Amino acid sequence: MTLPAGSRLGPYEVLSLLGAGGMGEVYRARDPRLGRDVAVKVLPSHLASDRDSLSRFEREARAVAALSHPNILSIFDFGREGDVTYSVTELLEGETLRAALIPGPLPRLRAIEVATALADALSAAHARGLIHRDLKPENVFLTSDGVVKILDFGLARWTEASRSSSDPGAATVAETVPGTVLGTFGYMSPEQARGEPADSRSDVFALGCVLCEMLTGKRAFEGSTPAETLASVLRDDPAGLESTLVSPDVRTILRRCLEKKPANRFQRSQEVAAALRSVRSTPVASPPTGAGTAGVDSVAVLPFETPGDAPDVRYFSEGIAESITRSLSRIETLRVISRSAVARYRGRDIDASQAGRELGVQTVIAGRAILRGETLSVDVELVDVSDGRQIWGQRYRRAVDDVYAVEEEIASGVTDRLRPKRDSASLPAKSRAPAPNAEAYQLYLKGRYYWNRRPEQGFLHATEYFEKAIDADPSFALPYSGLADCYITLGSWEAGVLPPNEAFLKARTLARKALEMNDRSAEAHASLGYALFHYDWNFVDAEKELLRAIELDPGYSAAHHWYSHLALPLGRVEDSKRESLIALAVDPHDFIINAHLAWHDFFSRNYDGAIENAAKMAIIANHFWSPFFSGLAHEQKGLLGPAIDRLRQATERAPDSSYAAAALGHAYAVAGDRANAEHMLDGLRQLAHRRYVPAYDLAIVKLGLSQFDEALAFLENGFEERSSWLIHLNVDPRLDPIRDRREFHALTARVGLPS
Repeated sequence: MTLPAGSRLGPYEVLSLLGAGGMGEVYRARDPRLGRDVAVKVLPSHLASDRDSLSRFEREARAVAALSHPNILSIFDFGREGDVTYSVTELLEGETLRAALIPGPLPRLRAIEVATALADALSAAHARGLIHRDLKPENVFLTSDGVVKILDFGLARWTEASRSSSDPGAATVAETVPGTVLGTFGYMSPEQARGEPADSRSDVFALGCVLCEMLTGKRAFEGSTPAETLASVLRDDPAGLESTLVSPDVRTILRRCLEKKPANRFQRSQEVAAALRSVRSTPVASPPTGAGTAGVDSVAVLPFETPGDAPDVRYFSEGIAESITRSLSRIETLRVISRSAVARYRGRDIDASQAGRELGVQTVIAGRAILRGETLSVDVELVDVSDGRQIWGQRYRRAVDDVYAVEEEIASGVTDRLRPKRDSASLPAKSRAPAPNAEAYQLYLKGRYYWNRRPEQGFLHATEYFEKAIDADPSFALPYSGLADCYITLGSWEAGVLPPNEAFLKARTLARKALEMNDRSAEAHASLGYALFHYDWNFVDAEKELLRAIELDPGYSAAHHWYSHLALPLGRVEDSKRESLIALAVDPHDFIINAHLAWHDFFSRNYDGAIENAAKMAIIANHFWSPFFSGLAHEQKGLLGPAIDRLRQATERAPDSSYAAAALGHAYAVAGDRANAEHMLDGLRQLAHRRYVPAYDLAIVKLGLSQFDEALAFLENGFEERSSWLIHLNVDPRLDPIRDRREFHALTARVGLPS
């Protein structure tokens, strides 16, 4: 059970939950004796009585306590408080290496710096006779001030020499049963994969795997199943070593770290550190530009200029830029900045090179679209950010009815320049159906133009244009997918205008229709997946659809965003966080993605994180989601005054949002202001005469009023109407007062959520 803020473990006061995993929850806590914040890791109650789990927890604490090195997490204390076993370590601010790698490889020098620090830390551990046995990006932390820390010594073992020494921790480590495979697939050494004893050279192998991934963004050994990954470790050469991202001198070091036979590797990690230090100052030649642009690894497609900002040409220019972005994003070796990240340059007179430097790319694509009568004129250029030189440029003049063909032609021309030596690995995957008729495509572009503007009226306009596009060409797949997205949104969180049993049925049908016409549409697979888990509560098939969408288009942020929505209610907090961060890396300036981070933190009970991300979102957009999530989190922290203030602000920004009104009503009730809580409840009933109001929202206010039977009755109504909110039954903290009720458990089971 999550510890509430203010509870104590020994002398430590719990402040907030930082994160949770299979082996425990980690809290920010205060040590009043020394006046400092610390991290407290708590062994879950269901594991505290398990001898092996408790032994591993204690073993990790003893192992870390035996070490003292600036690149190894420091432990301060270990103890028990009643039935709770906990350890106390230094509090780290920053992110794991895994999170840092989500957007792509690290810069070369930073990767070498991190690897050198890891090698130094391993040397210190090995000198004390301790083998880590589970080095991987998840167990490496990069602090906000640049320090590298190794975490998690739960699988560590002592060498024979240290076992026989007087080291007080050595005798506590359990023996490894011969033939047992310990470690993480893809990072464990061949000898670990065979169940043989690991020594310091096994950590050297893992270090090589981590360095390879930092430089290339891809794992050195990976298969579609754990068995295939193990086979790859035993059999294959490491992937990515021939990449241009790996310099020859570093490639030599990596090959020696990743030798299959331990005798052929570096024998000590300090040898690896010395080798890395010898190459840290060696420069890598810049990739060529101009006619030889094969080394270009990043590009941004800037919003196309539309002189006079004519309404009739805006949707053409945005459609062209989006089409180019989507086509280029399917090139695996090319990092393409998302549409929302470049949206801030729309309508601004800015130098292309300056924009490219701000976005951190090597090249930018800039364009200008002019509509004269029935003729569309488009100028496109590919610019080298380093010196502002035009690498390639082209002018296209076509009849406006040929806009679909123009998009394809421009995307092909840019792709040819960025990848002149075309091969099967670099070509974009074909995901489009045959060209639609001109009228249908123009209507589709108008639909996407309004869709991208997000507000409720934008969705309603988009729906109108998508429907007209389908009427104009019933065989054209894209508007079916666009219309599915509209109904998904109108029936769920963002707009919530239509009842789910109306909106999601339409969305599901439309997504399947789009897939009948084009089964390689990432958008349609993602839309179908969203409908399956929000409406059908079919989590298995929904996951398949979302994973297929990500496979087809790894840069489609909505698929990652919705996959996170799926993972968290199923108890997969880390999966949800990973997908949230991927979505953010793809679309860092999309306010919905930023709002989603606050959503994730609130429902995973990281209330400080929710408040922080809500504040970041406020910088991007003046939207009601920011004060909404901030208010929810403040309420759960017991800060009812600030909570009510923020939730009032949310209702002012979105007067027709039943979510905001219900949240404010709940906060009033919890604060003891029953009159205002009842007033908000009456307002929700009045709102229901004009638009759909989820029964879940009425239940929330009833819960605040401690009217639990009525709240359960409303949740039952929510089941009948297939409310998408019911997927949050397991994670919404406002439902805690009825969580132990038999009726609640029965409802959770009917929705298909884990108990």
